[in-house]
Amino acid sequence: MLSEEFDIAFYGLDREESQTTKGIWMARCAGIEPCTLVMDLEGTDGRERGEKYLFRWCHDIGREQAANKPLLKTVFQTPLENLEPVLREDIQKVEVVALSSYEEKEEQFKEQVMVATVRCEEIAKEKYSSFAANEEWCHMEEAVQSEIVSGFGKKLSGILNFSLSEYDAEAIYFDGGVRSAKRKQLEEKLLQLVQPAHQSMLGHIRSRTLENFKEAFEKALNAGEGFSLAAVTCTQNHMDKFDKGHADAVIEQANWDTSKVRDKLRRDIDAHITSVREAKLSELTSSFEAKLNEALSGPVEALLDGANSLENYAKGVVEAKAREQAGRVLILMKDRFSILFSHDSDSMPRVWTGKEDIRAITKTARSSSLKLLSVMAAIRMGDDVDNIETTLSSSLMDMKNNAAVKDRSITIIDPLASSSWEEIPSSRTLITPVQCKSLWRQFNSETEYTVTQAISAQEAHKRSNNWLPPPWAIVALAVLGFNEFMTLLRNPLYLGLIFAGFLLFKALWVQLDISGEFRNGALPGLLSLSTKFVPTVMNLLRRLAEEGQKPITTTDPRRNPAPTTKVHVGSTIFNSCKHARGTDFEGMGF
Repeated sequence: MLSEEFDIAFYGLDREESQTTKGIWMARCAGIEPCTLVMDLEGTDGRERGEKYLFRWCHDIGREQAANKPLLKTVFQTPLENLEPVLREDIQKVEVVALSSYEEKEEQFKEQVMVATVRCEEIAKEKYSSFAANEEWCHMEEAVQSEIVSGFGKKLSGILNFSLSEYDAEAIYFDGGVRSAKRKQLEEKLLQLVQPAHQSMLGHIRSRTLENFKEAFEKALNAGEGFSLAAVTCTQNHMDKFDKGHADAVIEQANWDTSKVRDKLRRDIDAHITSVREAKLSELTSSFEAKLNEALSGPVEALLDGANSLENYAKGVVEAKAREQAGRVLILMKDRFSILFSHDSDSMPRVWTGKEDIRAITKTARSSSLKLLSVMAAIRMGDDVDNIETTLSSSLMDMKNNAAVKDRSITIIDPLASSSWEEIPSSRTLITPVQCKSLWRQFNSETEYTVTQAISAQEAHKRSNNWLPPPWAIVALAVLGFNEFMTLLRNPLYLGLIFAGFLLFKALWVQLDISGEFRNGALPGLLSLSTKFVPTVMNLLRRLAEEGQKPITTTDPRRNPAPTTKVHVGSTIFNSCKHARGTDFEGMGF
């Protein structure tokens, strides 16, 4: 197709397979200006040759489009005016290197590459040895171990450049790829050789910069310059000096990261500033402490003498007040017991309804009173620790258990049978153990009446709430009184009389406050009711009389006939009961 299109003669394979081109063919088009070349290339992934195919690069293995058809399609679709300048520029950059044909002269091709590799290695080794034996380099390597070498980087860069340029001059006639690879290896080996010397050089620069900073910083402080200003100024100046020294030691061929050395210098400078600051502060603190001690020693001694006298006086006042209160300890204990026993946790007076645990309340109140006794037993100064409270609690609160133990053994020793407390001197003892035991007995006897009254009030409340007969009696009354009940239903007048009697009884119950009178006992209740019964009945009769004398006004006699006397009497009793001590009969269903 190319032959017919461009009037050229490309050789075509006369084979049955689909392959038409073998190798690379090129021809000049006739009659086309400017000069135009036509190329016909064998595909790099052709399968016609099979295992005999040799024209194949290693990076072409596995490609599905090794013939570069997509690229050629893109090139042919690109407008010529856009493609022409690019192609001209790329053609000018093309470098042609002629090697022996790998297919026709395979042995010669391999020999050239092998010779280039071996010879470049020999040249590189020679230059490396020449550099290592260089007199100037050896002198610099030795000197940099102990001091800073001026112009280190520039001198060493020149020696390295000389060795690499000698290598380039001798290896110029060998394969470029091999020559470049061996040159890079030579450069890396030379840099590895000089890197320790370069590190030593940076270490000397860092050490000298730090020493110079310390001297300059101390001089600035001694000259009276402010600490912060001196620290900032000296730090900036000497970091600049380090940067200059570092620039002088830089090797042109190396690209090493030396920031760690600079950071180390900055940390050392900051650490020195911190240590100097702490030393200065410590010195100032010691100086001011000495001056303050000297200025305050006299006045403080006088104040301490006065304070000692004041302390002794205060202790005397406290001890006198404590002994005074210790004489009233029994009264204080009873007051505390009364408050805790007669009031709940909200400081409200207790109402003994029968639900309270009087035993637990009594124990709590007595424990609090016993703790008050333990506090008042001795004078304690500061954080003195004693076991007075524990001794009193185990001996007095558990007296029944102790008594049981005494019945079985005679080896028990009463801890309160003593006139002094352990770890408490007699001068600070307010109440002795024997006195505590006696006071506790007296306290129990005087508070026992309060506990008995609470128990009686609780029992009375229970009795007042249990005025109904037992269930079996109610059932018996219902069965035995069936006939009477039926009689009441047949004669409603009886119901009115019974209702009036109930109201009268209820009025007397409320007026006399029978449940309240019997709360303190049966006999006191009867005596009180006997004195109040007659006046209460007379009062009710007087009210009935007053209600009977009031005229009954009606708007329509025909619609509201006059009620009978019995109904009027019942309403009067009801009103009397209703006004008697605020009784809520509406809540009772009347």
